Amino acid sequence: VAHTDEELTPSKKKLRGSQQKKYDGKRPWTAEEKGAIIQGVITYGKGNWAMIKKKYDVLFELRTSGQIKDCFRSMMKRGEVPDDLLDEPVNE
Repeated sequence: VAHTDEELTPSKKKLRGSQQKKYDGKRPWTAEEKGAIIQGVITYGKGNWAMIKKKYDVLFELRTSGQIKDCFRSMMKRGEVPDDLLDEPVNE
């Protein structure tokens, strides 16, 4: 049975603008980006990653909201987040 390339390609769900990657590969997080994430969590709370991305749109132009969330979680594990933010529950 012959299959077209489209049939063999897994279906892709539509991603929101804040979830779309604008580059391939990995980029290290800058101190400025990490500071903006912490300030965004202070302002908007954990879980509001798309709002944080929108607020700092120039800085996070090449980042997705999911990447911002993952960076924040990694910063928490490394002790880079102020203690008062650690107690706040995460809104997915």
